[in-house]
Amino acid sequence: MDKEEFNPDLYILKLIEDYNLHQIISKKEHLEMEIRGISNGIQSMLYDNYAKFITASDVVSKIKINFEEMEENVNQLEFKMSCVEDTSTKILKNLQPTKEKNLKLIKSKENIDKLASLINLVPKLKEYVEEGDFVTAAQHYLRNKSLLELYRHSQSFKGILEESKDIMWYIRGKLRNKLDCCLYTNEEISATLNLILDLEEMKEDILQDFLFITKDNLNQMLLKIEDSYLTGNDDVITSAEYKVFGCSDFSCKFFDILSTTIDIVRKVFLREDIIFCASSVLTTFVVDNIDRLFTLVRLVFKQQFGNISDELLSNTLDQVYRKCHDCVLQVPEIAVSHISSEMILSICRDRCEYHFRKMKYDFDTYFQCFIDKFKDEVLFSKDSLTSLNEAVQDIFVYALNSLCCYIRPEYKYSRDSHFRKCFCKVLARESVFVSFLRYLNSTIADLFSTSKPKEEIALKLCVLLARYALELYHIRAWNFISIVDDKFHASTESLNLTSMSEISDRCKETAENIIKIYIDERQRRMSIMFKSSIENKNWMMLKEPWKVSAAVRRVLEDFLETVRELEPVFENAKASVCDRVSDSGRSVNFSFSSSGNELAHSISNDRMIIRINKLFSKSSETLKNAEFTSDFILNRIMKMTLKSYLEYIRQKTFNRFGLQQIQIDVHCLELRVLPHLKNEGIFKSLFDDIISSCYSRTIQPEFMNPQVVSLLCQNF
Repeated sequence: MDKEEFNPDLYILKLIEDYNLHQIISKKEHLEMEIRGISNGIQSMLYDNYAKFITASDVVSKIKINFEEMEENVNQLEFKMSCVEDTSTKILKNLQPTKEKNLKLIKSKENIDKLASLINLVPKLKEYVEEGDFVTAAQHYLRNKSLLELYRHSQSFKGILEESKDIMWYIRGKLRNKLDCCLYTNEEISATLNLILDLEEMKEDILQDFLFITKDNLNQMLLKIEDSYLTGNDDVITSAEYKVFGCSDFSCKFFDILSTTIDIVRKVFLREDIIFCASSVLTTFVVDNIDRLFTLVRLVFKQQFGNISDELLSNTLDQVYRKCHDCVLQVPEIAVSHISSEMILSICRDRCEYHFRKMKYDFDTYFQCFIDKFKDEVLFSKDSLTSLNEAVQDIFVYALNSLCCYIRPEYKYSRDSHFRKCFCKVLARESVFVSFLRYLNSTIADLFSTSKPKEEIALKLCVLLARYALELYHIRAWNFISIVDDKFHASTESLNLTSMSEISDRCKETAENIIKIYIDERQRRMSIMFKSSIENKNWMMLKEPWKVSAAVRRVLEDFLETVRELEPVFENAKASVCDRVSDSGRSVNFSFSSSGNELAHSISNDRMIIRINKLFSKSSETLKNAEFTSDFILNRIMKMTLKSYLEYIRQKTFNRFGLQQIQIDVHCLELRVLPHLKNEGIFKSLFDDIISSCYSRTIQPEFMNPQVVSLLCQNF
């Protein structure tokens, strides 16, 4: 309502439309009350403003009176100051002659004192030298040095100059003796160096002298480490721990001295007002001494590798690394992480080599015991293979857990990317575990590489180690490397690592070579028996056969021995083996299964049937070398043996009894061998080829009655 755009007429019309009479009256009373309240407030504010105006007028009146009084006081003060200035000018004018005389006297006195100081310089220096206070002597000389240089051409002072120089040469030598970090504090050494520099010594010479003294102290520390911990009794474990801890303590003290030296050099010689090659000299000094220390520490630790744990060694390395890192951090020109981690890596590299040698030694020891124990066993089972697996796994896991100590997150050096990359991948993975798998594979391969096995025990080992090499190829090598990669995870950038397939392929190659040797040897032995049997008999004079030949008996014994060797270790693809020997009524498995009388009276028909059988016989299957089972090995052995048997028969001529002997032998082989073989069609074809070849090489051939053949084979 108090706004300018308020329209009272419009407002009244709106009230009349929206409110009744009673409400309008109430609204009117409410507005009157608000108007009275506002009026009373305005009146109160008006009275207050009147009171403030009156007070302000009184204050202004008082200020005016005070300013008038102050103006009178200032005028009086100005007059008094002018009087004082006049008086002071008169006094100074009167004292001027006296002041000039006093200045001349003071200057004369100072010159006399300086001359007296120069005259007393040599005695005073000698006095300080006798008291051993070389610092004060040097400071006294510096105070008189400029005056001495001023009068250096005066004949009267030449003697003082020469004698003081001789004394200062002696004092400088004594001051250099105070540069030993092991005897004096940083502040004392810094003050001494600054004092020597003020004597205008060559900065390079002073720095070299200081570093020479420090190097002598460091050499003493290295000598203590060498005398105390690099030689002595190495047989006691507690002594080894003592040596490692002691070497670590001396190394930390070594870095303390080196850190003190760096701090002093940077404060004294690397100031802005001193410019020369101190930085490069310091860098070279620090790097050389750290190399010397770690070379010695590396030898001490390496000597105690056999008596200390990896946990102890890793803790010790962390302590030394932290000291080294803090020390090198003071020299910006040095790559801190690189030099520190490289020093630790050199020791870790020796430790990894130690673990690799230990793994090889443990495996060789167990493997030799395993072979020696194996010679006394007639048969073997998967327990032998399990024992070998557990032994290798224990060796592998022990080394894995030991080397994991060096990559714990609480160790400062293990958090360095350069160290982790080199240690985890180059050292642990490649130099230890991959190399051990290669050594393991090569050891197994070398056992059979020099010559073919001649003894039965070698054949049993062939089976077992071939199976183990296959397990390495299929899963174990992959598992080992996968665990290593999981434990020792790090960057592999710009690294050429051995792939898991490369390792497993070598294991596969070893398994193939061993199985090939086993197959060749087994086949050779059985072929020799057949060859001896064929070549040592006069087949044209042979009498009627009545039993299976001794050669076949020995071949079957060798074959069954092969089955007993293979089946416990290698998987067999056949679910069950039927007993063919019990089939007493079974006829001979020839495609020409006619009766013996018919064969005897119809030779031409027999030859025709043999040719037809050859025409429709199945060709041999090509077996894969990648998947080895007992079926595969047995098939290869018998296939090669029967082919050699066939070739021996083709070289001989037989009478009819010789043909019947071959018929009995082949039928016995078929009954005893086929239950253990896969792809029977191939072997039936081979057996038929043997009979056919013998038949074609026989004069007046005549087969024996199949029932008689079966009976003789059952009696066998």
